[in-house]
Amino acid sequence: MGEVERLIQRSVEVKLAFLEEGGAKVLEKMAAAVLKALRKRNRVYLCGNGGSAADCQHIAGEFVGDTDILGPMAESGELQSLLEKTFADRGVKPTIQLH
Repeated sequence: MGEVERLIQRSVEVKLAFLEEGGAKVLEKMAAAVLKALRKRNRVYLCGNGGSAADCQHIAGEFVGDTDILGPMAESGELQSLLEKTFADRGVKPTIQLH
């Protein structure tokens, strides 16, 4: 077995273990909690270092740009305004992915 094949096999094993341990249900609950918070205009804090920070920036951009999930709040730019207001008092401007 070559190196690439070994890495792919390991990836499959990790994903199967995740499913066997009930990870999908946990992930669904987490997603539902985030969606509920956003629809109620509550804050969702995203934190990361290095690659995880890049993941946070990406998902923040998805929240802002995905009108199917958030509806009129995203279409009107209200979510972006909420994000900017949330960070403004900390001297931070959120990174928003441009579509």
